[in-house]
Amino acid sequence: MSESPRVSYHTLLSLMRERRSIRRFREERLPDGTLERLLEAARWAPSASNRQAFRFVAIEEAEARTLMADMVRQAVKKNLDRLAQAERNLAAAYAEDFVHFETAPLVLAVYFRVGSALAERFGMPADRDVGALSSASAAVMNLLLAAHALGLGACWMTGPLVAAPALESFLAVPAGWRLSAIIPVGFPDESPAAPARRTVAQLLARSGGSS
Repeated sequence: MSESPRVSYHTLLSLMRERRSIRRFREERLPDGTLERLLEAARWAPSASNRQAFRFVAIEEAEARTLMADMVRQAVKKNLDRLAQAERNLAAAYAEDFVHFETAPLVLAVYFRVGSALAERFGMPADRDVGALSSASAAVMNLLLAAHALGLGACWMTGPLVAAPALESFLAVPAGWRLSAIIPVGFPDESPAAPARRTVAQLLARSGGSS
């Protein structure tokens, strides 16, 4: 049996370029098997020492999403009250995006294990061991690309983590693990324009200072 041809670089890059962060969703049920297909993509992401030290919680009930959004609103309000009025208005406008996950038919909460025995053996403090967080991030990227390939919209959200302690308690995140992202998924109800991107030259520095 001949091997299936690999996806071309052009095809892969097109998928990446077309993907958008979606924060508004249609009131439409997701096809059966969507969750499993998304996680199948996520689980093939690379991970530090193949520990796969990340997990997902699927929130599919509207009531649960509303409770989570209320936790975020309360945390935002608590933090806004500490700011001067001029800063408060700017921060409040920005924080409105933190609860857009409430309207998605599916929300995935991603959490990762803090620290590792391997890192401890090398004297690395837990807050410097980014292996599990990096692994969770790779899984999220796989999931976002899979969602786009399935005709769905999604968004990698960290703003809701302003309420991380409350959310972790609500979602029963185990001790020693921490939330890294909230990802709403659904059929898009918006078509954002492509955001500006820095050029390769702006992103790249070569060792030795050569251009």
